[in-house]
Amino acid sequence: MITSNFLETMASYNKWQNENLFSICDDLSDEQLRLNRGMFFDSIFKTLNHMNISGHCRVSLWKDKSVARGTSLNKAYK
Repeated sequence: MITSNFLETMASYNKWQNENLFSICDDLSDEQLRLNRGMFFDSIFKTLNHMNISGHCRVSLWKDKSVARGTSLNKAYK
């Protein structure tokens, strides 16, 4: 069974991983971040942006359900 303690542990782990990832990315130039590397979201920048937006949507849905269903996020990935 998933407990609140488990969720808190996973949230802490996610925060720790994000802090490590963003600290590595701090050393990259804007050009390096935006370079199309043939990844699913093309660049590191777009991948980080996806992580940020999807996290925001997930928390918003859990918290107050304010994210409208069917909302296009395509503009956010430019």
